[in-house]
Amino acid sequence: VAYVTLLSFEGRTELRDCAAKARWARLRRRRRNVGVRFGGVSERRAAWLISPVTRTPPLVCTRSTTRLMHMSTNAGSAALGCSAMLHLSSERDEHVRQAAALLCEGRLVAFPTETVYGLGADAANLAAISAIYAAKGRPANNPLIVHLASARDLERLRITPLPLPPLASKLAAAFWPGPLTLVLPRESPCDLAVLPSAARVNTVAVRVPNHPVALALLAAAAQARGGAPVAIAAPSANLSGRPSPTRCAHVLQDFDREEGGVAAVLDGDAVAPCRVGLESTVVDLTEDPPLILRPGAISAGMLSAAADGQPFEIYQMPTRATNEQSQTCVNSTPRVNAETTAGSSVEAVSMQFAPKAPGMMYRHYAPSMPVIIAGESREKLLAAVRNAFVAEHHPKVGLMATKESCEFVRAQLSKEPHAQHVFAVPCGSDGDLQSVARDLYEALRAFDAEAPLRPSVVIAQSVAPEGVGAAIMNRLMKAAGAHADCPPS
Repeated sequence: VAYVTLLSFEGRTELRDCAAKARWARLRRRRRNVGVRFGGVSERRAAWLISPVTRTPPLVCTRSTTRLMHMSTNAGSAALGCSAMLHLSSERDEHVRQAAALLCEGRLVAFPTETVYGLGADAANLAAISAIYAAKGRPANNPLIVHLASARDLERLRITPLPLPPLASKLAAAFWPGPLTLVLPRESPCDLAVLPSAARVNTVAVRVPNHPVALALLAAAAQARGGAPVAIAAPSANLSGRPSPTRCAHVLQDFDREEGGVAAVLDGDAVAPCRVGLESTVVDLTEDPPLILRPGAISAGMLSAAADGQPFEIYQMPTRATNEQSQTCVNSTPRVNAETTAGSSVEAVSMQFAPKAPGMMYRHYAPSMPVIIAGESREKLLAAVRNAFVAEHHPKVGLMATKESCEFVRAQLSKEPHAQHVFAVPCGSDGDLQSVARDLYEALRAFDAEAPLRPSVVIAQSVAPEGVGAAIMNRLMKAAGAHADCPPS
């Protein structure tokens, strides 16, 4: 007999006889997809957690609960049972305090940073951390970044061995608060919760955000804890694989539903926008030389200047390899060679090796349709759009390029029959990579509009991989997967 435990939001309801429950459900609804209730808690608002069994019970669970089952963990079920999330205003102090109270209770709260909106949880609460993975559908070996109110909290919490290495102190002094994440050795014992899937990675990724709402939330959470510092673990507040959110509306698109698992979103759009628009630069200081695991607004040149000329290498994501190729993998197994990756997807490789930071192994940041990178020049962009219609027979083509390039393509196609079937979304302006970075995720999300606007493919313009352009190309390459006419930076 297979057994499960059904945990309601209050954690009081238990059901041990799975077979009896399944029979009752079939009698009640006479179909597989059932919406049963026990103690007033619907199946959509509870988590089915499989005990050690030899067979899976004959039940169909919701997407969130199925993901939690695949994680093989009992943690996080409580947070999955919340109702539709609250929309709180960061302009009201009582709403900030309410969001902080929810975090301290182990609930999930989305909040803005200078990079993107984050999905926050108490970093010391294992159940809350697990709920992040369940709500996002996030791979269990994809680590989280811990957000602190200030660098001084590294001394007040057991996170990393002290004193900090001189290079870490220099970078923190130069770029904190700001969009820089440092990967440091993890202290043992540590005040942070560690998922079993991440236990073999003995590092922690930490940053101090530079956004008034994020800092106010951290301060309010510390106040709710009697002045003790609080660490918030927060990946981007989007469903795994989707473009990251830079507006409150993007968070609502992904999580504003009963089974979303997010208690509240703290709307900061009116106070301060996500001015960077891309996730933080992640630097691994446990490697020599230090390694940029994920490019961001803080470039390798800026890091080197702050570190007295110290060189920084850039991590290259493993891809399918030929017999002559091999690439470095950042974990306890240092090399990914042809025998490792031949015939395997990047996702399969990433599950074999444990990344130290998010954004290293997975194809994400993508809309629901394929993305093709066409190159920098307007002529290549125009040719790619025409090819999508003529050679690939796409009924509607999306175009993501700078404002000026969109106008050029529209003008060239104005007398062609395809003109009315191009859905162009401007992304920044020529000569202003900061504006391209800031608009990137909103532009990618725009293509998932309702029909008849939704295209079947998106043609994207590349940028020069210099400065923040390297971060833009990193995100575009991951959104496009193998569909690129230009080499990755």
